[in-house]
Amino acid sequence: MLNRIIILLFFAGLAAGFGSVERADAAPRPFQRSQQNESRDIFADFGVGYLYGNTTYRIDVNDPPSGQALSSELRFPLETFLYTIDGGYIVKDRQGRDQVIFSLRFQGNMGSSSGKLQDSDWLNDAADIIAVGAVNPGKDIFSESAVDLTARIADVRLAYLFRPADHVGVGPFVGYQYRFFDYTVSNLSQVGYGPYAAGYTGSISGKVLTYEVTYTIPYVGGQADMRVSGKIRLFADAGYSPIAVAKDRDDHVLRAKLGKGIARGQAYFATAGILWDLSDSDSIRLSGSYSGIWTRGLQTQYWYASMPNEPPAGTEMTGIADRINSQQASAEILISHRF
Repeated sequence: MLNRIIILLFFAGLAAGFGSVERADAAPRPFQRSQQNESRDIFADFGVGYLYGNTTYRIDVNDPPSGQALSSELRFPLETFLYTIDGGYIVKDRQGRDQVIFSLRFQGNMGSSSGKLQDSDWLNDAADIIAVGAVNPGKDIFSESAVDLTARIADVRLAYLFRPADHVGVGPFVGYQYRFFDYTVSNLSQVGYGPYAAGYTGSISGKVLTYEVTYTIPYVGGQADMRVSGKIRLFADAGYSPIAVAKDRDDHVLRAKLGKGIARGQAYFATAGILWDLSDSDSIRLSGSYSGIWTRGLQTQYWYASMPNEPPAGTEMTGIADRINSQQASAEILISHRF
């Protein structure tokens, strides 16, 4: 539903722009299609890329009366091809150079994803003794499972460019980013270490859990670009958010346990690339980017059915320390057209 809404908005924006913009002959982009007094442009980009990284959550559970403590970390892979639809509206200065840029971008994954969910558990000595009757230093249980990923990323941005020189542009921007990742996890393979080996090593076929996480990121940043020849331009930008929010939902199907978390923190990103003008209106853009999201909050767990060796249905645990983090790198190639 999200991707349909954003695509409809995207093409509606283009249609509105076509109704209000009178096309003039173009001269070389991006800084000038000069001497025509053209005041605005509409642009559309289409391309493909690859996303590599992970989204991870870690919980720490403590029971002071018994002295038991448990830490659990689930690292979900982000390894998938993406398609990109990017478009927007540009207002020019009196010299016909880009000055105010409004852009809307949408990305979604193509085909199946790669990588495996990695789930690690650490129990303290008191919990070790209760669970297996002996202390085990270090990691106690580790598992890997296959994943099926759905990824949706949307970004809206408003930027302003100053011109300290005719071939250089610098300026600030503000924006809002939405990242949504939805996983279906299956076919678990687990190993227990030390005294956990006998009772916690094995495999399970079929669905193990479902997981979804949503990152919402209002941000500010700065950008720069420089024309290095008649057809080649270099560009870079960096952004930061001190108010990033992460919300996740983890349904451990085999345990009938639902975990919901909300965490707040910070996010940052950087992008760099090169643009090659093919004609007055068309160009190819190659770029790479990196982003990090770091948040802390609380998780609530709820058992919605009775299962062997689990708390009774209706049991709820609150106030569980939760960290939801993500690191992502991507590369993409886009074809751009100005109308």
